[in-house]
Amino acid sequence: MNALFSKPDATALPHVVILGAGASRAALPNGDKNGKPIPLMDDLPNVLGTYGQSW
Repeated sequence: MNALFSKPDATALPHVVILGAGASRAALPNGDKNGKPIPLMDDLPNVLGTYGQSW
C-alpha cells in the first residue's frame, strides 16, 4: 500500500505545521478579541523573538 494512504504510525511523535495567516488577518483586521494583531508568516521571527538571530 502507498505510504501516503497507510495508517499513521501510533509511535510517531506529533508535529506542528505552521500555515500562512493571510486569511486570518483578512478575517480579523482589528486583531483578536483583545485587539492583538494576527501575525503573518513575515511576522513570525518577531513573534517568536528570533529576529536577527543566526541559526
